[in-house]
Amino acid sequence: MRDLKVEHPGVFTYEDDEIKHQANFPLCLIKMAWNAGCNFEDLADGFGPGQGTKGDWSGIRDSSPKAVELMLQRTLEQIKVLFKAYYNPE
Repeated sequence: MRDLKVEHPGVFTYEDDEIKHQANFPLCLIKMAWNAGCNFEDLADGFGPGQGTKGDWSGIRDSSPKAVELMLQRTLEQIKVLFKAYYNPE
């Protein structure tokens, strides 16, 4: 994710794999988690309930507010796991 800019409060633009994107902050976090391998197939409903992402970002981007909330929750849990592993290595 390159060239991250705040266009106006709550909306970010960024470049990812030479493609320019625009999203709100929760979707930016979800996109980073998805790119890192976090699975949202059971939560995304942009193609309809139970359809998953079909490997396409629009399945996440066009999801219902409740689905985005659940995907953000999963993203934040993943971040928590990463921070815990980084700051408390065993």
